[in-house]
Amino acid sequence: MLRRDFIVLAQHEVAGKRIDLVVEGGRARLAVECDGDKWHGADRYEADMQRQRQLERCGWEFFRVRESAFYTDKDVSLQGLWSMLEERGIFPKSFFRDHRTENTEGGQETEDFDVDEAEEDEHCYYHKESPGDAEGDPDSAGRRAEEVTAAEIQNAIIHVLSKCPNQSCTMHSLASRVLKEVGVLTRGNPRKVFERRVMRSVNALEAEFLIEKYKAKNNRIRLVKS
Repeated sequence: MLRRDFIVLAQHEVAGKRIDLVVEGGRARLAVECDGDKWHGADRYEADMQRQRQLERCGWEFFRVRESAFYTDKDVSLQGLWSMLEERGIFPKSFFRDHRTENTEGGQETEDFDVDEAEEDEHCYYHKESPGDAEGDPDSAGRRAEEVTAAEIQNAIIHVLSKCPNQSCTMHSLASRVLKEVGVLTRGNPRKVFERRVMRSVNALEAEFLIEKYKAKNNRIRLVKS
């Protein structure tokens, strides 16, 4: 990953636990665990998975690769990693340099990348959870995510896209934008459930030909021009 010019943190410590590698880009990050066959027996694997589940409740996402798979076919074993990084708006440092150079020297507008396309609400995603926050405690986060209706989510998607450059944004950033639009703070499992509801609303709006999905440098959606 370093050879591809990604920002990589080795043995990153979070809440007294260490993650083998953390890849960062924009406001997003992805944990990468390297499972050595010699050191990951059944007991060790279960302990690792319990630690992973604890960190996932704090908003972390993981990609795991086994040593045997890596040495058998490195390219195949890492295909899923490159896809996960792209979906989350995590790109090599050279991507941002090239993008700035194109815009500065060429004077051209591009719809492939939003400056804040990987933006996550820091209160929703990065803050350390308190026991009440973990389940979306309304006393900590105000209105609950599950109280937002499907119609509100669809209206928020349309409104969010109408305010974006070229009326387009990345799929990865959409849930955060919708949460901000409806004024809800959440994280952990309630957030994941909300993200799935947002994706269902995207499919419903696409079926009505109000929005469309497309692929640029990453997966995106935009309003359909009438």
